[in-house]
Amino acid sequence: MVGIALFVIFSIFLFKSFYKACVVILIWQLVFLHITIGNNYTLNSLLGIIAMLAWVLTGHISDIKWKSIPFRKGYLLMFLSFIFAGIQMKIGGIGSLLSTFLLPLIFWISRDKIKNWTSFVILNLCIFLIPIIVIGIIELVLGYNPVSLWLEFNGIMTFAEVRDDYMRFGLTRCRSLLAWCSTYGVVCGYALITLLFATYYNIVRNRLFIYILSALLFIGVLSTGTRSVYLSFAIGMMPMIAFYSSKLKYIIGFIAICIIVYQNNQELFDSILDSFIHQDEAGGSSTELREQQFAAAYRFFIQHPFFGNGIDYVVTAMDKSAQLLGAESCIFIIMIDRGIFGFIAYAVFNIELVWMLLKKSSNRLLIFIPLGILIGKLISAFIDIGELYPIMWLAIITQIVKEGVEQNSKNNLK
Repeated sequence: MVGIALFVIFSIFLFKSFYKACVVILIWQLVFLHITIGNNYTLNSLLGIIAMLAWVLTGHISDIKWKSIPFRKGYLLMFLSFIFAGIQMKIGGIGSLLSTFLLPLIFWISRDKIKNWTSFVILNLCIFLIPIIVIGIIELVLGYNPVSLWLEFNGIMTFAEVRDDYMRFGLTRCRSLLAWCSTYGVVCGYALITLLFATYYNIVRNRLFIYILSALLFIGVLSTGTRSVYLSFAIGMMPMIAFYSSKLKYIIGFIAICIIVYQNNQELFDSILDSFIHQDEAGGSSTELREQQFAAAYRFFIQHPFFGNGIDYVVTAMDKSAQLLGAESCIFIIMIDRGIFGFIAYAVFNIELVWMLLKKSSNRLLIFIPLGILIGKLISAFIDIGELYPIMWLAIITQIVKEGVEQNSKNNLK
């Protein structure tokens, strides 16, 4: 009933206020992916179909100006790579495809369609983050997640199966309302980066609330126990560190916080650092295991090397080859599902994102945002984190930077 109720509410929302609805749905998408409606559908897939209908029937389809989309070539190639690979011609498969491609695109162009867009997005991002991080902290403290257990028991959501001793670095590997630890970590990490940008450019007023939320999000990143998340987050933080390091008070504050946090959690951070140095001993996928996974993936890749075996065929491949169980890189998924054309499309898309940022001096350091997500997916797939995922964060952060630079210019003219 919960899934059906949410479906009705958001369907009405899409026809009443299309752009605002798409923004809210994309922010919550990683949760909606696992809210079930019946035995065969998810909230995300069904809303993808309704979003497409609303886009066409309300006339918003004419709002698209393709030449103004800086990543249009890579985006279209990505879409074609899914189509050429082959999708399941069922409502769920079609809905998932529409949700995957339509929502990020609408999110990007909604910046010119919603009044006070940045404030609207930051508000809804915080509304999303508060329950996510609260449930994550409860899970960390208790050692289990009572909310996800209740949701799963009542058939409202599905979550990835985990062991009872699912721990690393002495911490319970948390996931909150997300299905996977890595997904939870990426959400916390890139939301933290976004909120710090918003405070740096004075987009938000309640700084104390944002700093407290940011501190909790950092705990959320650590509690995933996932090295690829740590690395992705560290790379994504590069522009923020560079921005804040331009002011002495921030440098002193940052150093002081680092010293205090490290001194009180020395064993935790030492074990994390050691896990990068001695990867084969730290749990997760070893170098040898990844080589075996690549060899197993190659056997399926060679069957249909150019366009791949079809979307989600990797699930079938895992059933046929136990070596692929736990394959932790998007390389294996693209190899099997979409082949060479899939690699070309993903490469062009990321190149366009980086080039878009490099063309504007105020955005150049932001290249670490898509690069951080890309490197994370190359190392550890980031299940549920789609290949178009950087669009959302780049839409928010580039808009924050744009408004901040414009405001600074106005202040300088006074």
